[in-house]
Amino acid sequence: MAFPWYAIGYETRNSCRKYKVLRYNKYGGYEIYELYSNSWRVLDVKSTIWETWCHHNGISVKGNSYCYIYQEEPFGGKAREFLFCFDFTTERFGPLMPFPFQSNQNCIVTLSTVREEQLAVLCQYWSWDRLRMKIWITNKQIAPNDVSWNKLFLEVDIFLLNPRAGRELDVKNGYFLVDEEKKVAVVFDNSKGKEHTAFIFGENGCYGTVDLGKTVDKLYWSPFVCSYIPSSVQI
Repeated sequence: MAFPWYAIGYETRNSCRKYKVLRYNKYGGYEIYELYSNSWRVLDVKSTIWETWCHHNGISVKGNSYCYIYQEEPFGGKAREFLFCFDFTTERFGPLMPFPFQSNQNCIVTLSTVREEQLAVLCQYWSWDRLRMKIWITNKQIAPNDVSWNKLFLEVDIFLLNPRAGRELDVKNGYFLVDEEKKVAVVFDNSKGKEHTAFIFGENGCYGTVDLGKTVDKLYWSPFVCSYIPSSVQI
Protein backbone atom coordinates (compact mmCIF):
# COMPACT_ATOMS: atom_id res chain seq x y z
CA MET A 1 0.00 0.00 0.00
CA ALA A 2 1.38 3.39 -1.00
CA PHE A 3 1.52 6.24 1.49
CA PRO A 4 -0.03 8.67 2.12
CA TRP A 5 -3.48 7.02 2.09
CA TYR A 6 -6.61 9.10 1.39
CA ALA A 7 -10.36 8.70 1.91
CA ILE A 8 -13.22 11.11 1.19
CA GLY A 9 -16.55 11.55 2.95
CA TYR A 10 -18.87 14.04 4.59
CA GLU A 11 -20.84 14.86 7.70
CA THR A 12 -24.43 16.13 7.54
CA ARG A 13 -25.48 18.99 9.81
CA ASN A 14 -28.62 21.11 9.43
CA SER A 15 -29.34 19.33 6.12
CA CYS A 16 -25.97 20.50 4.80
CA ARG A 17 -23.15 18.20 3.77
CA LYS A 18 -19.65 19.19 4.83
CA TYR A 19 -17.11 17.28 2.76
CA LYS A 20 -13.81 16.15 4.25
CA VAL A 21 -10.68 14.24 3.23
CA LEU A 22 -8.89 11.86 5.58
CA ARG A 23 -5.16 11.47 5.07
CA TYR A 24 -2.92 8.93 6.78
CA ASN A 25 0.88 9.17 6.66
CA LYS A 26 2.78 6.17 7.88
CA TYR A 27 4.86 8.26 10.27
CA GLY A 28 2.81 11.45 10.52
CA GLY A 29 -0.50 10.09 11.77
CA TYR A 30 -3.99 11.15 10.67
CA GLU A 31 -5.08 14.48 9.26
CA ILE A 32 -8.43 15.91 8.13
CA TYR A 33 -8.94 18.41 5.31
CA GLU A 34 -12.20 20.38 5.47
CA LEU A 35 -13.41 21.70 2.13
CA TYR A 36 -15.66 24.36 3.70
CA SER A 37 -12.77 25.90 5.66
CA ASN A 38 -10.01 25.03 3.15
CA SER A 39 -7.71 23.86 5.94
CA TRP A 40 -5.89 20.81 7.30
CA ARG A 41 -5.83 19.80 10.96
CA VAL A 42 -4.31 16.92 12.90
CA LEU A 43 -6.82 14.26 13.95
CA ASP A 44 -6.53 13.04 17.53
CA VAL A 45 -7.15 9.32 16.99
CA LYS A 46 -5.03 6.27 17.54
CA SER A 47 -5.29 3.14 15.41
CA THR A 48 -2.63 0.55 14.61
CA ILE A 49 -4.78 -1.15 11.99
CA TRP A 50 -2.60 0.11 9.12
CA GLU A 51 0.60 -1.26 10.67
CA THR A 52 -0.76 -4.73 11.47
CA TRP A 53 -3.16 -5.44 8.58
CA CYS A 54 -3.02 -5.33 4.79
CA HIS A 55 -5.68 -3.11 3.27
CA HIS A 56 -7.09 -1.57 0.10
CA ASN A 57 -8.44 1.85 -0.79
CA GLY A 58 -11.77 2.75 0.71
CA ILE A 59 -15.24 3.05 -0.80
CA SER A 60 -17.53 5.91 0.23
CA VAL A 61 -21.08 4.98 1.31
CA LYS A 62 -23.48 7.40 3.03
CA GLY A 63 -20.63 9.81 3.69
CA ASN A 64 -18.34 7.28 5.37
CA SER A 65 -15.34 5.37 4.04
CA TYR A 66 -15.29 1.56 4.16
CA CYS A 67 -12.12 -0.50 3.63
CA TYR A 68 -11.42 -4.17 3.09
CA ILE A 69 -8.60 -5.30 5.37
CA TYR A 70 -7.06 -8.72 5.93
CA GLN A 71 -4.29 -10.50 7.75
CA GLU A 72 -2.65 -13.46 6.06
CA GLU A 73 -1.84 -16.66 7.92
CA PRO A 74 1.51 -18.39 7.14
CA PHE A 75 1.88 -21.45 4.91
CA GLY A 76 -1.25 -20.85 2.88
CA GLY A 77 -3.59 -20.83 5.84
CA LYS A 78 -6.92 -19.04 6.01
CA ALA A 79 -6.85 -15.26 6.04
CA ARG A 80 -8.84 -13.12 8.44
CA GLU A 81 -10.72 -10.38 6.64
CA PHE A 82 -12.95 -7.61 7.88
CA LEU A 83 -14.76 -4.47 6.85
CA PHE A 84 -13.37 -1.33 8.50
CA CYS A 85 -15.10 2.07 8.52
CA PHE A 86 -14.09 5.66 9.21
CA ASP A 87 -17.02 7.81 10.36
CA PHE A 88 -16.59 11.37 9.01
CA THR A 89 -19.19 12.77 11.43
CA THR A 90 -17.60 11.57 14.65
CA GLU A 91 -14.14 11.43 13.01
CA ARG A 92 -13.50 8.04 14.59
CA PHE A 93 -12.89 4.49 13.35
CA GLY A 94 -15.59 1.87 13.85
CA PRO A 95 -15.13 -1.77 14.92
CA LEU A 96 -13.99 -4.59 12.64
CA MET A 97 -17.07 -6.01 10.89
CA PRO A 98 -17.38 -9.45 9.23
CA PHE A 99 -17.71 -10.37 5.58
CA PRO A 100 -20.12 -13.11 4.41
CA PHE A 101 -17.25 -15.39 3.33
CA GLN A 102 -13.93 -16.86 4.45
CA SER A 103 -10.99 -16.22 2.11
CA ASN A 104 -7.43 -17.45 1.77
CA GLN A 105 -4.23 -16.30 0.09
CA ASN A 106 -5.58 -17.33 -3.34
CA CYS A 107 -8.67 -15.14 -3.08
CA ILE A 108 -9.06 -11.74 -4.72
CA VAL A 109 -11.46 -9.36 -2.99
CA THR A 110 -12.62 -5.91 -4.09
CA LEU A 111 -15.36 -3.45 -3.06
CA SER A 112 -17.93 -1.39 -4.93
CA THR A 113 -21.16 0.49 -4.16
CA VAL A 114 -24.80 0.29 -5.19
CA ARG A 115 -25.72 3.95 -5.67
CA GLU A 116 -24.99 5.74 -2.38
CA GLU A 117 -26.93 3.36 -0.18
CA GLN A 118 -25.27 -0.06 -0.19
CA LEU A 119 -21.90 -1.72 -0.31
CA ALA A 120 -21.02 -4.63 -2.61
CA VAL A 121 -18.10 -7.06 -2.29
CA LEU A 122 -16.67 -9.36 -4.96
CA CYS A 123 -14.67 -12.46 -4.02
CA GLN A 124 -12.90 -14.49 -6.72
CA TYR A 125 -11.53 -17.82 -5.51
CA TRP A 126 -10.31 -21.25 -6.57
CA SER A 127 -12.48 -24.23 -5.75
CA TRP A 128 -10.75 -27.46 -6.74
CA ASP A 129 -10.57 -27.30 -10.55
CA ARG A 130 -12.90 -24.33 -10.90
CA LEU A 131 -12.56 -20.58 -10.64
CA ARG A 132 -15.62 -18.96 -9.11
CA MET A 133 -16.71 -15.40 -8.52
CA LYS A 134 -19.29 -14.40 -5.91
CA ILE A 135 -20.84 -11.00 -5.18
CA TRP A 136 -22.74 -9.96 -2.06
CA ILE A 137 -24.61 -6.72 -1.32
CA THR A 138 -25.39 -5.19 2.08
CA ASN A 139 -28.84 -4.05 3.10
CA LYS A 140 -29.65 -0.35 3.27
CA GLN A 141 -29.09 -0.11 7.03
CA ILE A 142 -25.29 -0.10 6.75
CA ALA A 143 -23.63 2.00 9.47
CA PRO A 144 -20.05 2.67 10.66
CA ASN A 145 -20.43 0.13 13.48
CA ASP A 146 -22.90 -2.33 11.97
CA VAL A 147 -23.30 -4.11 8.63
CA SER A 148 -25.71 -6.81 7.48
CA TRP A 149 -25.28 -8.70 4.21
CA ASN A 150 -28.19 -9.74 2.03
CA LYS A 151 -28.23 -13.18 0.46
CA LEU A 152 -25.74 -13.95 -2.32
CA PHE A 153 -26.33 -11.57 -5.24
CA LEU A 154 -24.51 -13.44 -8.01
CA GLU A 155 -22.26 -16.49 -8.46
CA VAL A 156 -20.55 -17.50 -11.70
CA ASP A 157 -18.03 -20.10 -12.80
CA ILE A 158 -15.44 -18.09 -14.73
CA PHE A 159 -13.88 -21.12 -16.41
CA LEU A 160 -17.23 -21.94 -17.99
CA LEU A 161 -18.29 -18.39 -18.86
CA ASN A 162 -15.05 -16.58 -19.62
CA PRO A 163 -14.11 -16.62 -23.34
CA ARG A 164 -10.48 -16.64 -22.18
CA ALA A 165 -11.01 -19.72 -20.02
CA GLY A 166 -7.93 -21.01 -18.28
CA ARG A 167 -6.91 -17.87 -16.42
CA GLU A 168 -8.38 -15.68 -13.75
CA LEU A 169 -9.68 -12.16 -14.15
CA ASP A 170 -7.38 -9.57 -12.62
CA VAL A 171 -9.66 -7.64 -10.29
CA LYS A 172 -7.15 -7.17 -7.45
CA ASN A 173 -6.94 -3.42 -7.92
CA GLY A 174 -9.87 -3.20 -10.27
CA TYR A 175 -13.52 -2.30 -10.19
CA PHE A 176 -16.96 -3.77 -10.77
CA LEU A 177 -20.54 -2.49 -11.08
CA VAL A 178 -23.83 -4.20 -10.26
CA ASP A 179 -27.43 -3.75 -11.42
CA GLU A 180 -29.76 -5.19 -8.78
CA GLU A 181 -32.89 -5.10 -10.95
CA LYS A 182 -31.35 -6.92 -13.93
CA LYS A 183 -29.04 -8.97 -11.66
CA VAL A 184 -26.04 -8.19 -13.82
CA ALA A 185 -22.44 -7.43 -12.87
CA VAL A 186 -19.84 -5.62 -14.99
CA VAL A 187 -16.29 -6.63 -14.03
CA PHE A 188 -13.25 -4.73 -15.33
CA ASP A 189 -10.28 -6.96 -16.15
CA ASN A 190 -6.70 -5.71 -15.88
CA SER A 191 -4.88 -8.96 -16.70
CA LYS A 192 -3.39 -7.89 -20.04
CA GLY A 193 -1.33 -4.97 -18.82
CA LYS A 194 -2.29 -1.88 -20.80
CA GLU A 195 -5.23 -3.60 -22.55
CA HIS A 196 -8.51 -3.45 -20.62
CA THR A 197 -11.76 -5.39 -21.01
CA ALA A 198 -15.14 -5.22 -19.26
CA PHE A 199 -16.94 -8.56 -18.74
CA ILE A 200 -20.72 -8.59 -18.29
CA PHE A 201 -21.94 -11.45 -16.10
CA GLY A 202 -25.48 -12.54 -15.25
CA GLU A 203 -27.38 -15.49 -13.82
CA ASN A 204 -27.47 -17.23 -17.19
CA GLY A 205 -23.84 -16.75 -18.13
CA CYS A 206 -21.50 -14.22 -19.64
CA TYR A 207 -23.53 -11.77 -21.71
CA GLY A 208 -20.51 -10.39 -23.52
CA THR A 209 -17.39 -8.29 -23.32
CA VAL A 210 -16.51 -4.69 -24.09
CA ASP A 211 -13.04 -3.80 -25.34
CA LEU A 212 -11.96 -0.64 -23.51
CA GLY A 213 -8.82 -0.16 -25.58
CA LYS A 214 -5.24 0.36 -24.50
CA THR A 215 -3.61 2.74 -22.06
CA VAL A 216 -1.69 5.32 -24.08
CA ASP A 217 0.54 6.37 -21.20
CA LYS A 218 3.96 4.73 -20.99
CA LEU A 219 3.19 3.68 -17.43
CA TYR A 220 0.68 0.97 -16.54
CA TRP A 221 -2.64 2.37 -15.32
CA SER A 222 -5.74 0.43 -14.30
CA PRO A 223 -9.09 1.78 -15.54
CA PHE A 224 -10.75 4.02 -12.96
CA VAL A 225 -14.48 3.39 -12.58
CA CYS A 226 -16.96 5.07 -10.23
CA SER A 227 -20.27 3.37 -9.52
CA TYR A 228 -21.70 6.51 -7.92
CA ILE A 229 -20.46 10.08 -7.53
CA PRO A 230 -22.38 12.25 -5.04
CA SER A 231 -22.62 15.92 -5.85
CA SER A 232 -21.01 18.43 -3.51
CA VAL A 233 -23.35 21.16 -4.81
CA GLN A 234 -26.45 21.87 -2.75
CA ILE A 235 -29.68 21.95 -4.78
